[in-house]
Amino acid sequence: MKLYGIWVAQNEADILRHTFDFHRRTRHFDRIFFYDLGSEDDTLEIAREYADIADVERRRTPYSGELRVALMDEHRDRYAPGDWVAIIDSDEIYAEDPRAAIRAAEAERATRIETWQAQYYFTDLDLAAWERGDAAWRATSAYERLKHYVVNWSEMRFYKALAPAGGRTSVVDLDGKLASRKLLNRHFPYRSPEQIGEKVRVRLANRKTGLNTQYQIFSEDWRRYVVDHRLLHRDDGVIRFGVPEGVDWKSFYNFWANDAASWKNPVYNNWYIYWLMVHGFLPRWSPPEMALKAVGKAVQRIRGRHQVARA
Repeated sequence: MKLYGIWVAQNEADILRHTFDFHRRTRHFDRIFFYDLGSEDDTLEIAREYADIADVERRRTPYSGELRVALMDEHRDRYAPGDWVAIIDSDEIYAEDPRAAIRAAEAERATRIETWQAQYYFTDLDLAAWERGDAAWRATSAYERLKHYVVNWSEMRFYKALAPAGGRTSVVDLDGKLASRKLLNRHFPYRSPEQIGEKVRVRLANRKTGLNTQYQIFSEDWRRYVVDHRLLHRDDGVIRFGVPEGVDWKSFYNFWANDAASWKNPVYNNWYIYWLMVHGFLPRWSPPEMALKAVGKAVQRIRGRHQVARA
C-alpha cells in the first residue's frame, strides 16, 4: 500500500516550510502533489525546495472542495487499487501516524478516514507577545508557539483508491464506508495579525466565486479572530476533547441569524457548536431553546436570507 498526498495552497509562506519539514522528516507519504493557487508571497518558491518529496505546480484556480477531489483523480494513473490518497493542508500536522489509522480502517474494510481537528487559535497572550515585538516568539514556528486549542471540528482527509466499478467516475468513493477511528490532527489556521489579515482577504475573495462558503470567516477585522485564552484548552502534551470547564459557550450562539456574518466568536460559532453537540461534546438544546432557534430561522428568512444553515 502506498500513500499519496494532494496539497493546495495560497499565500501560506509563513508556515509552509515548517509543514514541509514535518512531511520530509516523517516520510508518511510516498509522494505529494502540491498545487499553488496563485500565491503572491513565497509559497511557490518554498514548495520547489522540496522536490525530493513533492511534485509542484501552479494552478490559477479558485479554491473549492471539488478542486481537491478533481486533483485526486488527476493522478489516478499513479495509484494501484488499495493505495490511499490524503488531503494535506498547509497549516496542519498529524498528532499520530496516519498509517496506523489506515491499518485500522483496512481491518474493518473502510474506505474513508476522518480527522479530529484540534484547532489552535491566536490568543490574547499571543497578541501581547506580538505587540511587545518579542523576537524569540516571532522566530518560533506556529506549531511551537501557539499553545491553546479546542477540538471543535472533523474533516474527511483519507480515501482508499478503488478499482473502477459501477457508475463511479472517481478513483475514490466519496460516500464509501467510514472508518470508526479518526486520526488526530493539529490545525493552526490563525497564527499572527499579518497572516490572519491575509487569510481573511484571500478567503473572502474565494467566497465571491461561489465555490466555497468559507463559513469560518465571519469578519474582515483580524482582531475579531483573537481569542481569549480562557476559552481554550492549553496544550500540555495531551489533547483534550470537549469545551473547557466553566466556558459559557451558549453566550456565543446567535439564535437570530445563522450565516457567517453573524458569528460572534471564531471558536464557538453556530457551526462549531452544532458539531460539538452532534459528536456528544455538548448537551443538546432544551425544548425552549429549540423553539427559540425555530423563531430565529423564521426571522432570518423574513430578512431575506433564504440559505439557512442547519446549525
